[in-house]
Amino acid sequence: MTAPASAASAAKIAAIRTYFERLTASDMAGVLALFAPGATITSPYLGTLPATAFFASLDQASAQNRLTVFDVLLGEKGDSGAAHFEYDWTLASGDRIVFEGVDYFRFAAAADADVGDAAGETHFTSLSIFYDTHPAREQVGDKYQRAWGGRLPEQRTAQSGAGAHAPSVYWKAGENAVTSTRVGPFQYPTTG
Repeated sequence: MTAPASAASAAKIAAIRTYFERLTASDMAGVLALFAPGATITSPYLGTLPATAFFASLDQASAQNRLTVFDVLLGEKGDSGAAHFEYDWTLASGDRIVFEGVDYFRFAAAADADVGDAAGETHFTSLSIFYDTHPAREQVGDKYQRAWGGRLPEQRTAQSGAGAHAPSVYWKAGENAVTSTRVGPFQYPTTG
């Protein structure tokens, strides 16, 4: 027999499930609303980016997202959670990739950690995405390079009242060489 979830645990599980529902619906504005200002995403393909830049890139590379959540787990300290999922992903190019992965979420600290922010919402401060990229790369190559003809779009957002903004993001390709472009604290590897 399992113990009933506390209200805080239930809210965190609901926030994680809502993330996957909104991503499946390609509701990127709704997805971003789940993240605290300054939140970051760490992805096997793109490294660590501000959430705004990551989801703009994902939106541009995607034609359809179908995610199935198998399980949601909460961390022992209550400040993290993880979800095991299957991603059935149709790229803007028409290629389709299906894989399983785990997303690891960190929750924003609130004045009352059991409640969340003043509106009763639970926000994420970071998301780390884990999956085996080898099969996907074999199927369709580097999906972000293909989606933009070898270049990531430049992503800029105006500085908000909170002082947060996304750095410019782009790929610089050299002829038959691996090069990289440093933008702020981020390093972006590229191939020529």
